This record gives sequence, C-alpha cells and structure tokens, in this order.
Amino acid sequence: MALYLPQVNTGSLEIEFEDPKEVKYIMLQEYIKLGQRVKAFTIEAWVDDAWQEVAYGTTIGYKRILKIDPVTTEKVRISIMDSKACPVISNVEIF
Repeated sequence: MALYLPQVNTGSLEIEFEDPKEVKYIMLQEYIKLGQRVKAFTIEAWVDDAWQEVAYGTTIGYKRILKIDPVTTEKVRISIMDSKACPVISNVEIF
C-alpha cells in the first residue's frame, strides 16, 4: 500500500505588532541550501480593518529586500502563491 502525500506549494505567515508601526522595507530569505523555490509571493499590510497589498514578487532566493510605500500597520501577511517545491523561508525582517 502506497501512502500519498500531496505536495505543498503555497503558504502564508502573519506577523502582528504590539503597537502600530511604520513599515518601509521588508526583507525575505529562503533556505537556499535546498534551492530557490518560490515563484510568486505577495505582501499585505492590515490597513483600515482590511488587508492591502503592498508588494508582489516572483522570486526570493538568498535575500530579497522590498522597498514599499511607507504604511502604518499593526500586522503584515506574507503569502507564497506558488513555488517549485515546499517553500522554506529562513528569515523575515521588517523595517
């Protein structure tokens, strides 16, 4: 009997702050020892009680720094929309 495990190619991560913060840059890193996997992602900020897209990208690789229009928010959501294999994010920094 074979066990079938579906391949996971998407995922999301939410980061919530204690107090609202102004965000200008977001840095993402993949665990590159397993190869570059992410093919598409979005970054959203919680503004006026709704998610607002602030960045979109097609690759992350070793390090991707995204400059966004400054936004004051209480939380940020990173969504991996598509990847070659299970996405493995090793680091997220928000400035």
